Amino acid sequence: MGGNPNALDAQGDTALHRAAEKNYTGSAIILLENKADPSILSSRGDTPLHRAAGNGSRDVLVVMLCRGANPNVRLESDGQVPLHTAAGSNKRGAVEALLQHGAEIDASDSDGQTPLMEAAKAGAIEVLQLLLERHAKVDYQDKEGRTALVWAATKGDWPNAVALLIKAGAQVGLKDRTGNTALSRAKLLGHQKTAQILSQSTAA
Repeated sequence: MGGNPNALDAQGDTALHRAAEKNYTGSAIILLENKADPSILSSRGDTPLHRAAGNGSRDVLVVMLCRGANPNVRLESDGQVPLHTAAGSNKRGAVEALLQHGAEIDASDSDGQTPLMEAAKAGAIEVLQLLLERHAKVDYQDKEGRTALVWAATKGDWPNAVALLIKAGAQVGLKDRTGNTALSRAKLLGHQKTAQILSQSTAA
């Protein structure tokens, strides 16, 4: 293979970014054998590992991880690891692969947010369930004092996600730095189904 395997193309990606995006396993293997870097940043600021995680390209992700790629590589922009990306994109297969290869389940980004919070923001039930089964810290608070439950109540009307977090032991009454609970934020944002679930849990 000639040329620089880590060169950026006209769109600002390396060939490994492209392979990760499309889940082209054979191409990824050849590129890695020729010293393509799974941690190199594209012009948009993501690594091939993050690209594979976000697109659910489990096969390429496993290929990179099996060849020694760091599952906890962080983005310069926000400190997120591939597990944040996979969780927020509801890519269960990618989440499983990352956890199997040493990804830190409660890794916090520059805002103190965890993969569980990213899944909660997206209402990503499958990933939430998986992370909770693997003992992710349900009441971990970010720099604003917000938990996964508060984020689920904030980002969408996600009653199923909220119910799952409560079942896992999330504290409904925890307040963030603004003094808001998950319930008060759900009401403020008009997330009626979520507010109903939270109200029932508070009254119980």
